[in-house]
Amino acid sequence: MDSTEIRKPNRDVPENIQDEARKIEFEGLIALHGENYIKAAQLFQMQYDLYFAAQEELNRPIHKGSPLHNEGLALFYLKAIDGSVYHFLLAYIEDTLQMEYDHEDDADRYPAATMLRDVFLFNLRVLREIKYVSLNIKKEGRWNQARNPQEILGVVSDRLNLNIKKTSTYCGRIPQLGKMTVGFPQPKELRVFIGTNYDVNIGVIPLVKEGILRKNLSSSRGYVPIAVIDVFVPPKATHNISLLLLHTCGFAIIDVSHPGGQFVEIERIRDYGIPSKNVLLVRQAATPVNPRRLPHVSEMISTVGYKIKYYYDPRELIPITQNFLP
Repeated sequence: MDSTEIRKPNRDVPENIQDEARKIEFEGLIALHGENYIKAAQLFQMQYDLYFAAQEELNRPIHKGSPLHNEGLALFYLKAIDGSVYHFLLAYIEDTLQMEYDHEDDADRYPAATMLRDVFLFNLRVLREIKYVSLNIKKEGRWNQARNPQEILGVVSDRLNLNIKKTSTYCGRIPQLGKMTVGFPQPKELRVFIGTNYDVNIGVIPLVKEGILRKNLSSSRGYVPIAVIDVFVPPKATHNISLLLLHTCGFAIIDVSHPGGQFVEIERIRDYGIPSKNVLLVRQAATPVNPRRLPHVSEMISTVGYKIKYYYDPRELIPITQNFLP
């Protein structure tokens, strides 16, 4: 077939499932960044299944790279390396099919290729073979029928005699996950410090994080949650590291339900140049909040001059956080 006659089929997500797909992806990203990796993997698989089923109804392919890539990330954080690499390979196949004919190399600029090539140091011969198979699918007039990346990976596997169940054996390295060391790559105005009594009320951390992430996804913001629990802390250095982290933040959300070390952080907020309007104190109530009879807070907290929000159900912290951040 003449290359001028090879035209890319419509691979866009159809309008009738776009809203549903966006909602699933949104919740998947919340779960992923909230470190609920099992739920994230399930949601991204649901998004993939939605696309896959729609292909048959439309009798055309749909680009499925995003859910495959994101599921690969979730599996990576679950340390399911073989499954993670497998999904990045499927996403890479989708990316090669998304490129115009004879431009399959452009797929190497996309996230799946970055993960395979630069993070896992994956065997480049396999990626080269995927591009070759993708090119021939287009050349032979089968582009519109190329809807299942697993089948294409099976063809590549047969050609190279790969053990596709052990994709990690073709990696030059397996990255190790760990807590971040203290570092400040983001602008101060985007860093949101989260404080609490870690001995009693550590559960507020993931809820405030989820509120921050939902704010980012709904408003195209780039806030970064900062909590001591996420940082590698040398022995007996928790207090100093906590204040150091606070010093690098432009916002602070601190739970004062149970007095503890977070009160020291509250005393230092002004010293660190965080404006009062960027500080929110939250306090849990034992019963549903009655505006006429608010829960007791210490005089030190009530007179410090920062906004105080009360919550009864801890999940109220999610919308409280979203509404607080500009």
